[in-house]
Amino acid sequence: MKTLLQRLFTASEDLRNHLIPVGDDRDDETWQVELESYEQAFSTYLGNYTESDNFIDPAYVLSKLGAPEGSHAWFTASKVISAANLTSFLLDLADIDPETDNTLHCLQRWDQIFPQFFVPIKEPDRADWMSNTGTVGFALEIRTQLLIATLRKFDGPEFDPLTLVGNIFFKGGTSADDVRRYLTGEDGSVGIKSLAGFNGQAPDWLLQPYKSQLQRLCFGPSGDQGMPNVEQLKENYPFNDFVDQLRLWAHNSFEEIKDAMSPMQPSAMFATPEAPSRRESQFTSDAMSQPIIRAPPGSATYGLPFRLLRFGVILN
Repeated sequence: MKTLLQRLFTASEDLRNHLIPVGDDRDDETWQVELESYEQAFSTYLGNYTESDNFIDPAYVLSKLGAPEGSHAWFTASKVISAANLTSFLLDLADIDPETDNTLHCLQRWDQIFPQFFVPIKEPDRADWMSNTGTVGFALEIRTQLLIATLRKFDGPEFDPLTLVGNIFFKGGTSADDVRRYLTGEDGSVGIKSLAGFNGQAPDWLLQPYKSQLQRLCFGPSGDQGMPNVEQLKENYPFNDFVDQLRLWAHNSFEEIKDAMSPMQPSAMFATPEAPSRRESQFTSDAMSQPIIRAPPGSATYGLPFRLLRFGVILN
């Protein structure tokens, strides 16, 4: 892979590295000018794989690239896509503001794609990236913050908080009474909404952490039934801490992906080990240089461009 994906990875890494400085460094005029240059380069290569969203749909793009499934090239492409999505994620995290409506849009979008878009496909000789309990914990935290943002927007006597809990944490058609029965143990058959990448079915090891988080949210720290108000939830789950932890997770995940690709120079990361098959050799030399493989605007991953979010555009 010597062309577009390699350039996308390089642009992702450059921008991601530039986003590491914190504090006064980000107020420096030179840093801001460089940020615009890195963003432009990243956006250029990202645009080959997604038309109107800053996140690449890995399943769609991998299906169109033509690499043999399970090949070195296929796994490498998966890592590059995840790395690019992590960089886009860091851009969103850099400017997200809990006091704006953009926050709700961001959280809804993250909930739809996390963790699937940010973790590579499992390789035979590696642990499953999707089964990392820390990563799944962040998926639950995103859903928790989505609930808080939703309660803030739809705060009023006409809205039953548990109905909103049902919409966010459970499969479609779950009522407030269904949620109550689930939380009290009266009915354990209520279907929870799985996380992106689990093929619509939550694994058994996710069920107890999921239920525990819901009980903390809906019963409060004392265990009394009755959902805490929004201000109490904001105090229990500080948004800035959430963003800081997600940012650290994204940076660390990027490093893990880079380390898993190769300890060698960037150009060697894309070399096919051993003697490639004829089909994979053709893919390595040609398919990655094909210019545009975008997810269609009507796909489930179609969302707000990060440029709109970064400049405060609010879409109703």
